[in-house]
Amino acid sequence: MENQDIVKAYYKMEAEFNYSYGRISRFFKELMENKKIMGTKCLKCGIVFCPPTSDCPKCWVPTEWVELGRKGTLLHYTIIGLPPLWLKRKVPFTLGLIKLDGADTG
Repeated sequence: MENQDIVKAYYKMEAEFNYSYGRISRFFKELMENKKIMGTKCLKCGIVFCPPTSDCPKCWVPTEWVELGRKGTLLHYTIIGLPPLWLKRKVPFTLGLIKLDGADTG
């Protein structure tokens, strides 16, 4: 392939959308009102999801609500030194993926 000029195009994109928590809204309600962390359990395979899902992504069957523990295991972490422009936070800061006691996902 021959040498080609590089063309750069700069643009700003904005998107506005509404999202309904629908069947997983109990997660936020229990957290706010009762200080409980809830997950969902697949009725077929038994996998417990946190954050919750309304249907199991493996079996495609409805899930049921279960209360999770307040402790867990740190699975992964990263230290953010250069956040995306839209995230207004002081740097550096740390993000972690935690698998709560009673859950199968982080």
